[in-house]
Amino acid sequence: MKSVTTRRETVVQLALKGNRPCEIIEQTGLSRTTIYHDLKVARRAGQHIPDFNKRGISKPELEPSERHKQVIALAVEGVPPRLIAEQLSLDSEAVYYELRNARRRGTQIPRFRCGRRPNEFRMLRLEPEAMRPLATHALARGMPTARLAERLLERIAADDLVDAVLDDGGADG
Repeated sequence: MKSVTTRRETVVQLALKGNRPCEIIEQTGLSRTTIYHDLKVARRAGQHIPDFNKRGISKPELEPSERHKQVIALAVEGVPPRLIAEQLSLDSEAVYYELRNARRRGTQIPRFRCGRRPNEFRMLRLEPEAMRPLATHALARGMPTARLAERLLERIAADDLVDAVLDDGGADG
């Protein structure tokens, strides 16, 4: 009997040559479950093997959606999934789904701790009318509007520009 690694290498090589799972079954005598398992393990290890549905038909590779790109970009920046969901107005389960699939495809995304958010995070709610003027600027920078608002507030505070931005004489009066 062949070792598992030798068997898996055989299955992977046959798949890379363009054989569908049903053809690999015929050539190797292995079960359908074993074939699909070996292909899944190889994909997770980073090998580019076509994905097949249960009938052995190759699934089309889809371009990542805009939502997927935004979720991954924020996660790579270190934004926790719950905050990503709030910023992009998504269900938190949708965010976790995107992150799980991206990790399976090899994207390096940090792991986030569960539980309460650290004290340095403060939620700030803005009315849609206040966010609308920022939308075009956010789009031009390829980031969510909420992230642009956050960066603006951080810059105003860091550079001590509150009086210049508000121009209400608050510091003087």
